[in-house]
Amino acid sequence: MNEINQGGVQREEPPVLGYYRAYCALLLVVWLIVTPVLIWILISQGSEFPLTGTGMAHVDRMMEELEAQRRAEMMGRAMLPIGLCLVLSIPVAIAFTLKPSPGSWIYHIVIICLGLSGCTLPISVLLLIYWFQPRTQAYFGRSTPE
Repeated sequence: MNEINQGGVQREEPPVLGYYRAYCALLLVVWLIVTPVLIWILISQGSEFPLTGTGMAHVDRMMEELEAQRRAEMMGRAMLPIGLCLVLSIPVAIAFTLKPSPGSWIYHIVIICLGLSGCTLPISVLLLIYWFQPRTQAYFGRSTPE
């Protein structure tokens, strides 16, 4: 196990940190795979079934307006998850670079809680249980009530 020397105190790295790093890598992979898939869906949706070509000019104009409105609505719906996936990937990537400190312990809890709303719920719950253990808190320099 890795040991770290902070303030003259040797701290052994708790096993949960390895699982936490794997969890962060999983989140990054999932979000960075979902983003291009959402972009591909957004691009491919426009070419499915054109609503125009009925032969009547006024109906064609109305259908073109409806098609443009539908595409704009789809684009708006798709851009939100794309943006969220990209924006949430940044804090997860930053989590790999933080040194153990009381503030980084809290930062990591926030990253773990991001997974509570998705398919990583069981992993997140287990990580939270181990994250609050005195050994993990001591590694990050937090005083634990005894």
